[in-house]
Amino acid sequence: MNNRLLLFLETIETSNSISEAAQKLYLTQPYISRVIKKYEQKYNVILIDRNSYLIQITPAGHLLIKHLRKSLQLERQFEVEVHQFQKSIFLLYEWVLPLL
Repeated sequence: MNNRLLLFLETIETSNSISEAAQKLYLTQPYISRVIKKYEQKYNVILIDRNSYLIQITPAGHLLIKHLRKSLQLERQFEVEVHQFQKSIFLLYEWVLPLL
């Protein structure tokens, strides 16, 4: 999934409008709207309620935020583990090569 989408949804969650969220992110409102619409079409759900006076994240939007956060957490965990793996391989080669 997409870290950019997570940032957009989290910013909208703390904003009164997509325009306000766009200002906070130094992006344009049409760009953020296009990205959100793309994912609404991809998953066939409504992520934000545009009908109310103040924009709100829908239950489907909150579910997506939850999964995007998990995905980001797993990606970070993978990066840490692969770094540790690379470090251990480097140390192994450093130890074995002089023996050859």
